[in-house]
Amino acid sequence: MTDRKNVERCVLSLRVARALIEQGFPVVDIATSHKLEGKVVVKFDATAELDAALDKIRAEFRREVT
Repeated sequence: MTDRKNVERCVLSLRVARALIEQGFPVVDIATSHKLEGKVVVKFDATAELDAALDKIRAEFRREVT
């Protein structure tokens, strides 16, 4: 397993970021995207719990679309 210390997950979707915040994940930083001009990035500490929550949120959003 890789060392994930000081690794961040950048979330472009404010809807996803809001869902993570509501679940208690602390925001590390909010910045402008380096890749997508004019977009805001919400940064979270990368943890296994965050990855699991992201997977669950993505699955829920996919069900809403289909």
